[in-house]
Amino acid sequence: MSKTPHNQSLIRPVLSQSASRRFVAAITISSIIIFMLLLLTGSYWPQRFQNTAAKFFVCVLLAFCFSIIMFIVYPQNARIKNIPLINLPVELVGPPALFVISLILLSYLYPGPPNRFFIIRMQGKPAPFQLETFEIKSMSGGCTYHPTQDQNDKYMLGGIYVEFNGGKAECNATIGNSILTLPAIFSLATKDNIVELKPN
Repeated sequence: MSKTPHNQSLIRPVLSQSASRRFVAAITISSIIIFMLLLLTGSYWPQRFQNTAAKFFVCVLLAFCFSIIMFIVYPQNARIKNIPLINLPVELVGPPALFVISLILLSYLYPGPPNRFFIIRMQGKPAPFQLETFEIKSMSGGCTYHPTQDQNDKYMLGGIYVEFNGGKAECNATIGNSILTLPAIFSLATKDNIVELKPN
């Protein structure tokens, strides 16, 4: 009868150690899966991560998963005594230190406003606008537009290079010349880079 409590006292640490290992393994695997899913989503659908809120949450999730993975796979005594940029004298050790460093690095390296080239067409044909008389006026979205020349005719409009600023994924503008002006919608969500102008 005296052996039973002794055996139970030996089994409990083994069980707790096994449970903690499973918990750590589950966190590590989950972090790797989330990390890879974010990278794949950003590679195939970058327009989903272009607004300010999406950028913030992507950086936080990537930094969180990266800090956990690195601390478990390569456990080092990471330590910072002062949080960069905001100059806050707070000492962080381990995963929190890795998280702060990763978050600041990702925020710094995150790409700026997305850019995209659009081909302008009318009734399935290249829009007959000359670069010399071509005009484009922004209506909403705050995008920056750069008209480009046609490859076959340097005097004609070949397309418009659009910079999506302020986290916007869609911009409206009116394009044309002094004779013909038409509305145009430029969006990051479109599958192709063709903007079809429709006369009113």
